[in-house]
Amino acid sequence: MKRVAGIFTVLVFAFILSSFTLNAAEVTAVPSSHPVFVDNEPVPFRAFNIGGSNFFMLRDIAYTLNGTSSQFDVTWDGERGAINLLTGQSYTVLGGEMASGDGVAATATPSAAAVYSNGVPVNLRAYNIGGNNFFMLRDLGEALGFEVLWDETLRAVIIVTGYAAAYEYVPASQPSPEIITPPVVVPGGDRLVWVPRTRNNIYHSINDCGRMNPNFATSYTHTELHARGYRACDRCW
Repeated sequence: MKRVAGIFTVLVFAFILSSFTLNAAEVTAVPSSHPVFVDNEPVPFRAFNIGGSNFFMLRDIAYTLNGTSSQFDVTWDGERGAINLLTGQSYTVLGGEMASGDGVAATATPSAAAVYSNGVPVNLRAYNIGGNNFFMLRDLGEALGFEVLWDETLRAVIIVTGYAAAYEYVPASQPSPEIITPPVVVPGGDRLVWVPRTRNNIYHSINDCGRMNPNFATSYTHTELHARGYRACDRCW
C-alpha cells in the first residue's frame, strides 16, 4: 500500500512539474498598436508585441514585400519538417494573408519550427499564437535583406526594402529633406513623372506604383527631377 502511495505521489509531482514548465514557457502577446510603413506607405499588419519586440506572421511579410527586391517565397519541407525561405522569388499566395486581428491579447508559446533560408538554417525567434507562427521582425529583416527602423516621434515601425535602399530614411524627428517647389512647366513636351508624398528621391512613371497613394502624388518634369538627383523607380520605369 505504501508503495502504491509513493508511486502516486511521484506521478502527481511529475504532473505538477511538467505543468509548471509548460506554463513558464508561455507568455502574453499583446496586439501591437504601432503603425507600420513599408517604403513609406502605411500597411495594416496584424502584429503582436512580446517583451518589447514586434512579431509578425511570416506570410504577411512575404505577401507585402512581393514585387520588391526583398521579396521571398515561403514553402514547407515535409521531409525535414521545416519552413523554407527562398529569397528573390515571387511569393506564392495561399489565401488568408493580411487577415485582421481581434485586438485581444493572446497566449504565445515559443515555436519549435525549423527555418531554412535558401537551404541554410537560420535562427529566428518565433512564437506560436493561435496556431500561427509569428516571427520577430528584426530577425526577418536581417535574414531576408530589408531594414527595420523605429520612428520615435510617430511611434511607428519603418520597413525599408532593398528596392528603396538607395535613399536614407529620415525620421519625422529629424529635419525633412529638401521640399520640392511646385512643378515647373517646361515647353517642348517634357515627360511628367510622379513623386510620392514621402519624397524618397525616387520618381515614378505612374502615380499609383506599388503602395503609392495617388491622391498625394505630385507630378514634375523628368528633366527637373533628374537634375535634382532623383532616380527612376525600378518597378514602373
